[in-house]
Amino acid sequence: MTQNRKALGAAGEADAVKYLTRIGYRIVAQNVRPIPGMSRGEIDIIAWEANTLVFIEVKTRSRPLSNQGYPSESINYTKRRQLVSLANAYIGINRIGNAACRFDVIFVILQPNVPSKIQLVRNAFDGTE
Repeated sequence: MTQNRKALGAAGEADAVKYLTRIGYRIVAQNVRPIPGMSRGEIDIIAWEANTLVFIEVKTRSRPLSNQGYPSESINYTKRRQLVSLANAYIGINRIGNAACRFDVIFVILQPNVPSKIQLVRNAFDGTE
């Protein structure tokens, strides 16, 4: 991953956290790798919205349509399965119990001299992947 891509992702996550906090999410953790030694996969943001534990994937792009496609195209079946597995590990390790959980995806478009464009998709997919 190039430094520019890392910086873009970090800026997108920062904007996502601000947005989520503003609309009432309580952020619990960011960039969580719940399975020790697992080199791939992390949960971008974990938050509570009311009584629901929400696992949030952040997708950031520098423009709406690029050579990487739309942000939503990167949440394929394999990625969903990985996020479900990571969330289950987090729930088990932290002894969360029977809390309601869901998966959200937040898309952030960052362009110079333009306010961020943010789209939140609540319950973007279910945990039966």
